[in-house]
Amino acid sequence: MRKYFYFGKAANGSMIPVFECMAEVDPTPAETNTIYQEIVRQNGLGVPRPTHFAALELIEIATTDEVSAEPMILHTNGQTVH
Repeated sequence: MRKYFYFGKAANGSMIPVFECMAEVDPTPAETNTIYQEIVRQNGLGVPRPTHFAALELIEIATTDEVSAEPMILHTNGQTVH
């Protein structure tokens, strides 16, 4: 499962988030356009058309009732945090 974030350009040239969605496979341009049209219908004109997107891979973490003595390592922006 992936989470997709779609961005568009504002009048001043900055990138702003337009919408996000979750899907098993990459959304087609037609599906993206359908979502965009619905957002415009709900919010009115002035919503920028999506021009860029980012995708995050969502991975389920197995949970157990056991407590481990080992520290958990988190990764953020290429830096390791203990």
